[in-house]
Amino acid sequence: MKSRFHNWSDVRVFLVVLRRGSTLAASKELGLAQVTVARRVEALEHALDLTLFERDTRGFHPTGAAIRLRPAAEAMEAAVAQFGQAAERARATDLQPIRLTAPRVNFSDGLAAILAEFAEIRPRINFECISSYTFLDLAAGEADVAIRIYREVEDDRLICRRMTTALSTLHATAAYANRHGLPASADEFAGHRFVAYAGPHTPRLINDWMLARIGPD
Repeated sequence: MKSRFHNWSDVRVFLVVLRRGSTLAASKELGLAQVTVARRVEALEHALDLTLFERDTRGFHPTGAAIRLRPAAEAMEAAVAQFGQAAERARATDLQPIRLTAPRVNFSDGLAAILAEFAEIRPRINFECISSYTFLDLAAGEADVAIRIYREVEDDRLICRRMTTALSTLHATAAYANRHGLPASADEFAGHRFVAYAGPHTPRLINDWMLARIGPD
């Protein structure tokens, strides 16, 4: 007759009841309700078509079948523990660093504090920091996480979260200010001279905002 047994967790309950001698003591060790422990034992007995315990007011007493099954059940228990240990080793071996890309200026003390806090929670996870103004393609796997100075990212393949609000300022030398004065607002940019970013590593949000207000000249 083919056994209908297929549930390791019922064997675990069986072993604890066998060792503790009652469903009450087993329920305390397992963190389960006593009635649940009793039902799990009954389910295992039904699946095996065996009586594993004689019940009376003093507790659960193992039958001969239970005693004969104990070595095999404990071998299963040991195999499950070994499986868990092997899985832990596999996770440690296969764990890849999280590749974090951001402009160089964003690798600051504030970001370091965030990563340090994360490391306290997930100590086995490492980060590979890629300092670049070039927008790496996350969807293509060029990086895993990106910190970008942008109002919004129009790519529904990405999950975006606002971390903070970035503020930028314009500066002038004292000599320039004395000679030309300073604009009170962006409406007064016309006629002033600016140094703008250029090249492939340009922070586009800031650059585009400024170029739109000072004109092509």
